[in-house]
Amino acid sequence: MGKVPALRHGDTVITEVAAICTYLADEFPNAKLNVPIGTPQRGVYLKWLFSGPGCLEAAVIDRAAPRKDEPRRAMLGYGDFDTTMDVVAAAIAKGPYLMGEQFTAADVVIGANIRWGMMFKMVPERPEFVAYAARLAARPAAQRADAKD
Repeated sequence: MGKVPALRHGDTVITEVAAICTYLADEFPNAKLNVPIGTPQRGVYLKWLFSGPGCLEAAVIDRAAPRKDEPRRAMLGYGDFDTTMDVVAAAIAKGPYLMGEQFTAADVVIGANIRWGMMFKMVPERPEFVAYAARLAARPAAQRADAKD
């Protein structure tokens, strides 16, 4: 399908950001980017991993390219833009990361959406988002990635 990003790991090819992040976090547990299967918080972790592309990204793209007719709230997987922003802001305000003190692959997914969205003025620069993006940008891996970009 010409998907970007795509990852080849051995004979396995994975596309979709959340799938790649889930795969890598589970494949390399010593990095502690996942919440292991059987851990009570695993469901919350998975919710945030998949809320990035399923809700946050969809809300931002819909806001950027409005429809001719306003869709019914129940027809959208995310409900509405403002509610989506409120839910994400409330979660990261508890911080420092979505899973509390643990930085996870969910922060990679949600954080990328927040950072990219604010860069292009499609996500509001709420204090919670600005502080969260700054925490993510200060991480050594983020700095290395930014230097390569």
